[in-house]
Amino acid sequence: MPAVALSYTTHGTDAMLSRYQPGRYAAWPGFEDKFIQQVGQRYRLDEVARYRVFDDPKRETLVLYKLTPR
Repeated sequence: MPAVALSYTTHGTDAMLSRYQPGRYAAWPGFEDKFIQQVGQRYRLDEVARYRVFDDPKRETLVLYKLTPR
């Protein structure tokens, strides 16, 4: 399934979502707010998993979301 990184877009979020039609999104809790605001009108985000990945308190858990087109 395709994935996108919003940090690397030069054409904007809408262009990337239209082209790649991602099915999943992974985020650190508290860091996903910008993404949710940008794509919340086009996709429903359903949390499917949480993974403990680092010892850093800010990034010790990675959350995986399924993106469902509205």
